[in-house]
Amino acid sequence: MARNANEPAESGRLKGKSSVGDAFRRGVAMSDANLARLKANGNAGDPKTVHHFRTTIRRLRSLLSSFKEVSPPAERKAFSHRLKDLSQRYAVLRQWDAFIESTSDGNAHGSYARTRQLLAEAAKKRRRAIAGGDQPLAHDIAAIDRAIGAADWLHEPPGSDPHLWNERIDEYATELLDRQWRKLRKNSRQLDLADSPSFHKFRIAAKKHRYTIEILGSLYRKREVKPYLQRVVALQDVLGDMRDAMVAGELIGELDLPPAVRAAARKWLERRAAECRKRFPTYSKAFRRETPFWER
Repeated sequence: MARNANEPAESGRLKGKSSVGDAFRRGVAMSDANLARLKANGNAGDPKTVHHFRTTIRRLRSLLSSFKEVSPPAERKAFSHRLKDLSQRYAVLRQWDAFIESTSDGNAHGSYARTRQLLAEAAKKRRRAIAGGDQPLAHDIAAIDRAIGAADWLHEPPGSDPHLWNERIDEYATELLDRQWRKLRKNSRQLDLADSPSFHKFRIAAKKHRYTIEILGSLYRKREVKPYLQRVVALQDVLGDMRDAMVAGELIGELDLPPAVRAAARKWLERRAAECRKRFPTYSKAFRRETPFWER
């Protein structure tokens, strides 16, 4: 279908009189714009393209979850599952990209020669992950872009109950942000970083909160949104660095390396993960102390 001429542009600001549907369509437009940029370089050989594609998929799934009341359940769940399956298709490739990024420090493992050997073996695994894909990345980018364009329910209010779609966004935004913040704040106090399921759920919640802020942030003063968003991003980043180090430590065992190189790399990655765990309480406390911008 053709895009609605009245839908907000990616850079368009939301206002208090904007509707819930306007905010939803803005989130869709932001993801669609990202896909359009990725089309120019739909190459799985580029780590940044793979990362941005998976991030765009996560943003879309987060949007569908946060605004689930304004979309038809069956269509929303089917599309979300399709996006999840597609993201998982590139998960292994992204893990090797993160591994290479995490271990590319020439002094990380005691010598440049060891690091070069480590990266060479990881690059082989990455090439095999690309070769094992069912479809080129460009095909998958285009397929999701077409799916967004063809899904009327992503651009127009549902015929059955358009009431919430047409409601003003200001009150809805406050309730949504506050609900996410309270949950994240509470869980940050008691998070056990050694508990994988809890750690995973918390990371997802932090990402979801960040993506919601990026969609709704234009409703508020930028100088008030920025410091709060920085706290959320810092929290997300330290958890991401910790996760990358942990996964890299697991991937070491898949590489054909001399025992000394493997042991040195694993020791360095364990130390990096431990440093992230040590930093987490500081970032967590800073997040909890930051006043939510929607309350100012």
